[in-house]
Amino acid sequence: MISILAAYLLSQAGSLFRSEFPHPTGRNGFEEYLQAADLLNGREYKEFKAAAAKLGSTGTLATDRQEIAQFGKALRLLWAGNAKAASRGSIGLSVDPSAFGDLTTLAIHGAYIAYADGNWKSGSDQLLELLTFGDSISRLGTNSLRIGSSISERAIEELNRQRSRWSIDDCDRIGHFVDRLLGLPSSISAAIEYDRVLVAANVASMIAGTTKLSEEQAGTPVGLETIRKLNGLGPSERQSLGALVTARLNRIFGALGARFRGTERGWDSTPAIPGEAALSAPFKSADELARAICEDGEPQSETIDAGLRLRAQLRMLRLQARIQEYRWRNGKLPDRIEDAASGLELQDPLSGKQFHFDVPKDQIYRLYSDGNASLGPIVFSERSLGG
Repeated sequence: MISILAAYLLSQAGSLFRSEFPHPTGRNGFEEYLQAADLLNGREYKEFKAAAAKLGSTGTLATDRQEIAQFGKALRLLWAGNAKAASRGSIGLSVDPSAFGDLTTLAIHGAYIAYADGNWKSGSDQLLELLTFGDSISRLGTNSLRIGSSISERAIEELNRQRSRWSIDDCDRIGHFVDRLLGLPSSISAAIEYDRVLVAANVASMIAGTTKLSEEQAGTPVGLETIRKLNGLGPSERQSLGALVTARLNRIFGALGARFRGTERGWDSTPAIPGEAALSAPFKSADELARAICEDGEPQSETIDAGLRLRAQLRMLRLQARIQEYRWRNGKLPDRIEDAASGLELQDPLSGKQFHFDVPKDQIYRLYSDGNASLGPIVFSERSLGG
């Protein structure tokens, strides 16, 4: 169901920056991110997009240039934020993905202009900055993991689209950039740890009655039952419920933390407590109420899958750089992926196998991962040999 607490906090939000940072420090990159998002959430940018759509000029290079000329400050804020550590301001505010969707598109338009003007290094650098932005967002909780992974996937897609323009230096820079990202503690484990602290604080506020919830905020029968039960509890019942909730959260986040601290080959998105039947109202026990309170904040399989998919795509981006470098040096694509890369670069922890590079007779080459049971195959490139 929709997070009751997130719905409450979003209903209080106007400016994302002011809502999240009533006392900004200037030292947190997330401050710049939200200021940039606010610029594109404003009336002027919405009117610009509406006018371009009415004229049928959306997606043209001329419109992209005008867009960057008028709203390029948002990108400068984004890159400034990338130079700092990023962390959330207030506890629990769930940022709507659309807040960063327009920012991502604006950054891609900036890269298009650089490529069109022959500034290929600048174009690639802007897309790598976008990848940095996506990675930073991914670390701020599992809801943010989904949003940040989507941003990063768009950056990778555009980099791959422009790969025929990569120089040997670009290939080297992209390879080192991916190595640096993969060498950091994973965004999945960072997001889960962030959620562990965040969810514990949020549910404690709900159980104590500090966060006031009304029945109008319930989006489902289970949500309505949760609010009604919470509002009807006395002090001793709230204390007992708090103990149940704490035990469940410790079990879930302990299991997930151990999983993602282990060898990457063992990472997957299976639930920390498997086999639980869907909740329904009315609840039959205090345990079911505790579960309903926790489930909004428990990391979901699809968000973890987004992080796993992104790690495979990053590795294939690095392989694509090796393939393009081989093409520069030899005037042709490699016959085998082993001719362009070696060692750990070939290994795909997600599937436990090697990445595939196929050049069949129909002149379409494919670079892909076998994926895992929940994701299936992940195709990175499927292009003509001329591309």
